[in-house]
Amino acid sequence: MLEELVEVACYAGSRYPQRPQRVTWRGGDHEVLAVEREWQEPRRRCYLVRLEGDLLLTLCYYERNDRWTVAEVGGVKPPPPLPPEPHTPTSPRHAPR
Repeated sequence: MLEELVEVACYAGSRYPQRPQRVTWRGGDHEVLAVEREWQEPRRRCYLVRLEGDLLLTLCYYERNDRWTVAEVGGVKPPPPLPPEPHTPTSPRHAPR
């Protein structure tokens, strides 16, 4: 899994990082909708997060270097919205007056 450097805004209560809230990645700011899982590994703390469009990312924080990395896990993007219903003209006898 290829990792990229990324900026992450976090909630930090009793420790940093406690809960990622926003990711600046690939030129855009993305709100973290849910933290699906978190775990500790040697030298880093990782989070599986869900962004808009059901995109899953793994965010990892390296405390020693004070840096974040991201790896795209995948996810399902929602289908595009349905086109609007065609407008049917009202017949003259039912037209509002």
